[in-house]
Amino acid sequence: MNKNFFASLFDFKFESYITKQVASVMYAILVILVSLATAIMFLYSLTQLGGYNAMQALLLMILTPIAGLLVLTTLRVAFESSIALVDIAINTKK
Repeated sequence: MNKNFFASLFDFKFESYITKQVASVMYAILVILVSLATAIMFLYSLTQLGGYNAMQALLLMILTPIAGLLVLTTLRVAFESSIALVDIAINTKK
């Protein structure tokens, strides 16, 4: 059934799914937030390079992008899994 977003949102029988409509917007927002957090942490590590904790700053510079990529990968897998489950549910209804 093709309902618009708000009709699907208030469908209390759960006959239509909004997962695909919401997933792309939520994923885009989360990519922006994770990217901003990664950039802020990387810039913070750059400011700490000349100080007493230079080795910790260098380690933070190396690990921050790796952690950002791991978070984005995990988010992507989670969104793809939920969309795959919805696709399975839609195909088994037919």
